[in-house]
Amino acid sequence: GLERVIMLLEEQGRLMRLKAGLDAFLVTAGPGMGRAAFGLLQRLRRCGVAADMDWLGRSTRAQMKQADRASARWVVLLGEDEVRRGVLLLRDMASGEQRELPPHDVVEFLRRSRAAGGRTGPEAASGGEGQ
Repeated sequence: GLERVIMLLEEQGRLMRLKAGLDAFLVTAGPGMGRAAFGLLQRLRRCGVAADMDWLGRSTRAQMKQADRASARWVVLLGEDEVRRGVLLLRDMASGEQRELPPHDVVEFLRRSRAAGGRTGPEAASGGEGQ
Protein backbone atom coordinates (compact mmCIF):
# COMPACT_ATOMS: atom_id res chain seq x y z
CA GLY A 1 0.00 0.00 0.00
CA LEU A 2 1.05 3.49 0.86
CA GLU A 3 4.12 2.34 2.80
CA ARG A 4 5.57 0.79 -0.37
CA VAL A 5 5.02 4.00 -2.31
CA ILE A 6 6.76 6.03 0.40
CA MET A 7 9.69 3.60 0.48
CA LEU A 8 10.09 3.75 -3.30
CA LEU A 9 9.91 7.53 -3.37
CA GLU A 10 12.52 7.75 -0.60
CA GLU A 11 14.82 5.33 -2.40
CA GLN A 12 14.51 7.39 -5.57
CA GLY A 13 15.10 10.64 -3.69
CA ARG A 14 11.78 12.07 -4.81
CA LEU A 15 10.38 13.06 -1.43
CA MET A 16 10.84 16.68 -0.45
CA ARG A 17 13.33 17.16 2.35
CA LEU A 18 12.79 19.77 5.00
CA LYS A 19 15.27 22.59 4.44
CA ALA A 20 15.47 23.69 8.06
CA GLY A 21 15.44 20.15 9.43
CA LEU A 22 13.46 18.76 12.29
CA ASP A 23 13.68 19.70 15.94
CA ALA A 24 13.25 16.05 16.90
CA PHE A 25 12.94 12.60 15.39
CA LEU A 26 11.42 9.82 17.46
CA VAL A 27 13.16 6.44 17.21
CA THR A 28 11.48 3.30 18.53
CA ALA A 29 13.44 0.33 19.81
CA GLY A 30 11.30 -2.68 20.50
CA PRO A 31 7.89 -4.01 19.60
CA GLY A 32 4.91 -2.00 20.70
CA MET A 33 6.79 1.29 21.02
CA GLY A 34 5.06 2.81 17.99
CA ARG A 35 1.92 3.69 19.93
CA ALA A 36 3.90 5.49 22.66
CA ALA A 37 5.96 7.29 20.00
CA PHE A 38 2.82 8.43 18.18
CA GLY A 39 1.34 9.87 21.39
CA LEU A 40 4.57 11.73 22.11
CA LEU A 41 4.74 12.95 18.50
CA GLN A 42 1.27 14.46 18.83
CA ARG A 43 2.22 16.22 22.09
CA LEU A 44 5.39 17.63 20.56
CA ARG A 45 3.61 18.92 17.47
CA ARG A 46 0.90 20.56 19.60
CA CYS A 47 3.71 22.44 21.39
CA GLY A 48 5.07 23.69 18.07
CA VAL A 49 8.02 21.28 17.90
CA ALA A 50 8.85 20.15 14.34
CA ALA A 51 8.96 16.40 14.91
CA ASP A 52 8.52 13.20 12.98
CA MET A 53 8.97 9.46 13.39
CA ASP A 54 9.41 6.34 11.29
CA TRP A 55 6.16 5.12 9.79
CA LEU A 56 7.50 1.97 8.14
CA GLY A 57 8.71 -0.16 11.06
CA ARG A 58 12.39 0.13 10.21
CA SER A 59 15.22 -1.06 12.43
CA THR A 60 16.63 1.26 15.08
CA ARG A 61 19.76 1.77 12.98
CA ALA A 62 17.71 2.65 9.88
CA GLN A 63 15.63 5.08 11.95
CA MET A 64 18.80 6.81 13.17
CA LYS A 65 19.91 7.19 9.55
CA GLN A 66 16.49 8.59 8.70
CA ALA A 67 16.83 11.12 11.55
CA ASP A 68 20.20 12.16 10.19
CA ARG A 69 18.84 12.55 6.63
CA ALA A 70 16.00 14.67 8.02
CA SER A 71 18.60 16.92 9.71
CA ALA A 72 16.99 16.33 13.10
CA ARG A 73 18.64 18.28 15.91
CA TRP A 74 17.55 15.79 18.58
CA VAL A 75 16.60 12.11 18.60
CA VAL A 76 14.20 10.83 21.22
CA LEU A 77 14.70 7.11 21.72
CA LEU A 78 11.76 5.12 23.04
CA GLY A 79 13.10 1.76 24.16
CA GLU A 80 11.27 -0.86 26.20
CA ASP A 81 13.61 -0.51 29.21
CA GLU A 82 13.47 3.27 29.21
CA VAL A 83 9.69 3.40 28.89
CA ARG A 84 9.37 0.82 31.68
CA ARG A 85 11.53 3.07 33.90
CA GLY A 86 9.49 6.15 32.96
CA VAL A 87 12.25 7.92 31.01
CA LEU A 88 13.19 8.62 27.41
CA LEU A 89 16.67 8.93 25.95
CA LEU A 90 17.35 12.32 24.35
CA ARG A 91 20.35 12.46 22.01
CA ASP A 92 21.92 15.62 20.60
CA MET A 93 22.72 14.68 17.00
CA ALA A 94 25.45 17.33 16.72
CA SER A 95 27.48 16.44 19.81
CA GLY A 96 26.33 12.88 20.49
CA GLU A 97 25.51 13.86 24.09
CA GLN A 98 22.74 11.75 25.59
CA ARG A 99 20.55 12.16 28.65
CA GLU A 100 17.57 10.42 30.16
CA LEU A 101 14.52 12.53 30.99
CA PRO A 102 10.91 11.84 31.95
CA PRO A 103 8.56 12.23 28.95
CA HIS A 104 7.09 15.53 30.19
CA ASP A 105 10.58 16.97 30.61
CA VAL A 106 11.51 15.88 27.08
CA VAL A 107 8.50 17.75 25.69
CA GLU A 108 9.35 20.87 27.71
CA PHE A 109 13.05 20.67 26.82
CA LEU A 110 12.32 20.42 23.09
CA ARG A 111 9.74 23.21 23.29
CA ARG A 112 12.28 25.49 24.98
CA SER A 113 15.01 24.45 22.58
CA ARG A 114 12.78 25.41 19.65
CA ALA A 115 11.93 28.74 21.28
CA ALA A 116 15.67 29.40 21.75
CA GLY A 117 16.29 28.94 18.05
CA GLY A 118 16.34 25.16 17.80
CA ARG A 119 20.06 24.88 17.18
CA THR A 120 21.29 25.80 20.63
CA GLY A 121 22.84 23.68 23.34
CA PRO A 122 21.06 22.29 26.38
CA GLU A 123 22.02 25.25 28.57
CA ALA A 124 20.10 27.74 26.42
CA ALA A 125 17.12 25.41 26.14
CA SER A 126 16.91 24.98 29.92
CA GLY A 127 17.32 28.68 30.53
CA GLY A 128 20.50 28.41 32.58
CA GLU A 129 23.72 26.60 33.22
CA GLY A 130 23.51 22.82 33.29
CA GLN A 131 20.41 20.80 33.96
